Amino acid sequence: MNIQTNYSEILDKLEDAIEEDFNESEIENYAYNLNRKLRKNWDILRLASIIRWADFKEEERGVDIAQNIVDKAIEQAVASNNIEELNIIYNEVKHSMELDDRAEEIRVIIKNMS
Repeated sequence: MNIQTNYSEILDKLEDAIEEDFNESEIENYAYNLNRKLRKNWDILRLASIIRWADFKEEERGVDIAQNIVDKAIEQAVASNNIEELNIIYNEVKHSMELDDRAEEIRVIIKNMS
């Protein structure tokens, strides 16, 4: 079994933990540490989405954390000059996570790279 499969399983367990016993500070710390280990943008985006929709007392907290996680995916796509990957990130951020401001920033990056 490869490491990416393990990350998929870890993300599944994180989703379950959020649904069962949501401790904001523990989840935030766990997400931060996990994000440092993730390499594939799809895993990074999945983590961001999980955090975005987690039931934080203040919704903006989840939004802020998710945006910070998304930044890593954006940075990786820009570093590799991958417009296709940026388009995927844009769609996930705009439609799945409903983070319109960040989506607009990504759209501008795509436009400038084209």
